[in-house]
Amino acid sequence: MSLKKRYLRHFSAAAVLSLAFSSHALALDSLDIDKDEYTQGQYIGVSYTGVTQEEEDNQAWVAIATPGAEAGSYLDWAYLKAGSGTCWLEVPDGTGMFELRWYTANASKAENLAAEPRISFIVNDAVPGDDVPMYPEINDFDWSLLDFRPSLRSWTGTYETNFKTLYLRQEGDLITGEYPEWDNGRVDGNVVDGIFFGYWYESPSYAPRSDAGQLIFAMHPDGAGFTGWWRYGNSGNWSVWTSGELNRQEASDWAQDEAYAADANHLIPDSLRSINLTEEISIAEFADLAVRLYEEVFETEAEPVETPYQDIEEHPLLTSIEKAYGLGILKPIKAETFKPDKGFGREVMARMLYNLVKACEFEDCSFETVDSYSLPYTVTVHFDDEADIQEGSLESVYYLTENRLMNEVADNCFDPDGQATREQAVIAVNRIFGLEQEKHREDVPETEEGMSEEGMAEEDISEANMQ
Repeated sequence: MSLKKRYLRHFSAAAVLSLAFSSHALALDSLDIDKDEYTQGQYIGVSYTGVTQEEEDNQAWVAIATPGAEAGSYLDWAYLKAGSGTCWLEVPDGTGMFELRWYTANASKAENLAAEPRISFIVNDAVPGDDVPMYPEINDFDWSLLDFRPSLRSWTGTYETNFKTLYLRQEGDLITGEYPEWDNGRVDGNVVDGIFFGYWYESPSYAPRSDAGQLIFAMHPDGAGFTGWWRYGNSGNWSVWTSGELNRQEASDWAQDEAYAADANHLIPDSLRSINLTEEISIAEFADLAVRLYEEVFETEAEPVETPYQDIEEHPLLTSIEKAYGLGILKPIKAETFKPDKGFGREVMARMLYNLVKACEFEDCSFETVDSYSLPYTVTVHFDDEADIQEGSLESVYYLTENRLMNEVADNCFDPDGQATREQAVIAVNRIFGLEQEKHREDVPETEEGMSEEGMAEEDISEANMQ
């Protein structure tokens, strides 16, 4: 399974150092860095050529280490893609001599430790008062163009721009995103004081000068969009990247930020756009939302199957209903009472969400098999109205509660008969997406602290209650 990863950062820039390789090295033609001396807060442009597809599949990577450090003990790092490219690594916090190394999963620690090349560089103290990331040649940007103080709001959200829809996600100070309708474009970079410094890159080459380059975006003071600039490569004239209003979903205050996150994760289908998320969700809308999650997790389309539901042949969401039925998600709703535009209660939603998690966990999950599966949980919360929850639904409620996928409504009550709303479903689906990302995360190399960089970047799922 391939999931969205924060550590894939591939760009291109001019290289200044080319070295020879030992006999057991990667099939690289060159591995270069853009300078041999840096200051804290800058970024190291690492360019390479000649990586094979096999080496990419086996997760070859480059990393920063202190001289003499053991293999596997290193600082920032990035995987290499087949062919040629450039990635950006953060300059270490310390000062003195450091080195760039390459690694491959097929080699032993001893081979990786002995392998050449090693590219040495020096890190000096940061320049006092300089709090702007120093990407190569970024200082030729005309800062007088920025005539407002940027908002510090999170960049997570979906924006309509002159390069079509732009999806952005922020984790800490790192931003990743994509604008798939325009040459399958992607962006990546860091944010400082409301300003996003990074790179854009597009098909077919994803490399400068024509298909990649720098960008600078500044969040509007009201947090509703940004003013941005971009250019080809690391030099040349800056052009405007305009943003319209941030795509807002009408939602309760407690749900707004997670609704932004769900949209940025491509989880909100067209059926739930430009409508009030505080209102009741229909069965068809829930099916559409659930299928969207399943297909984002597996990056493939679910198979529609024939259903026993009557008089739905002309429904606009028929395909999603058929897909959700085939996965077993809609099993709690009986065929004889099925009305696609009718709402349902929170207890029914809990059971359907639980079936959705099962569909993501078990490859052969279907309408016929879904009830045979169970997921591990412990009873961590007892609700005051637990006696009102049907016994067959308790497992669903316990699992969702333990994993913070659904919460109490108020006063320690689950409110099983309460109205299931669109925002409750959207937030639950976004949290399930986060849960599945963690469960199916591919192995990544360890840092010197013994923890994957992915692990260090993780943040707890939001504890906002679903009211």
